[in-house]
Amino acid sequence: MASSEHPAPAPPPPPAAPGLPPPPPAPMAPGGLPAKKPQPKVMNFGGVPPEDANDRLLADIRAGVSLKPTKTKDRSSAVIRRRANFR
Repeated sequence: MASSEHPAPAPPPPPAAPGLPPPPPAPMAPGGLPAKKPQPKVMNFGGVPPEDANDRLLADIRAGVSLKPTKTKDRSSAVIRRRANFR
């Protein structure tokens, strides 16, 4: 399918059995297109799925890429505690 073509609309639902009310129509968005169901919220990793981000990170680690450490305010190290006592 070419990128300029629009996807074909969904086929209409089958006719209701005699004696049963017809199914309710699909909800419509303001533009006249059927409304999409809300997707569960997923964290965005720059447009990369989380599985791919993990694979890429592990591949970089195996390749020897040096990663920058994150900044932390952790003062639990013994060296830091000794320095803090010499103020």
